[in-house]
Amino acid sequence: MNATLAQDKVRAQMYGKNSEVLARIFGENHFTTQEADALSLEKEKRYQKAYQPHLQLTAGLDLFLEKAAENYEAI
Repeated sequence: MNATLAQDKVRAQMYGKNSEVLARIFGENHFTTQEADALSLEKEKRYQKAYQPHLQLTAGLDLFLEKAAENYEAI
């Protein structure tokens, strides 16, 4: 499987659901549903691995969650 698109073309096509992206880049019915699902899962795993080191809590979320837990326990 190989799509020969320039990087600017790829960027322009990388929106929507994974199955929609695959259809736009490779054409409708290029992959079976099972193949598209497997590719989507692999893409998500790679995306999560690449961005995990950059994730951080929204400012104040930790305090909010602590207060919410305290209020829940008080009920």
